[in-house]
Amino acid sequence: MADDTPVVHEIGPHKQDYELFIKLTVATLLACGFILVALLAVGFAQSWNVLAAVGGLIIGLGSVTLTLMTGGRNWIPCGALFVLYFLFTVTLF
Repeated sequence: MADDTPVVHEIGPHKQDYELFIKLTVATLLACGFILVALLAVGFAQSWNVLAAVGGLIIGLGSVTLTLMTGGRNWIPCGALFVLYFLFTVTLF
């Protein structure tokens, strides 16, 4: 016999999983960017290379962590910090 119960498709759990995936993807990209710029500072900066690398990693990864802890809704300050860190590192060459 065929079961006549209707099939209910709920989109809510899928939407939550997708939003979590997007947040973690943005966080991973920014964290990798901070790590790459820190490696750039260690490898090519003429002065203050270790200080710039370690300081940038602590502040950058801390900002990524804080943004994730607050819900990950506003990535603009973290992205702006990444751009400023990159420009600061480039000026050390």
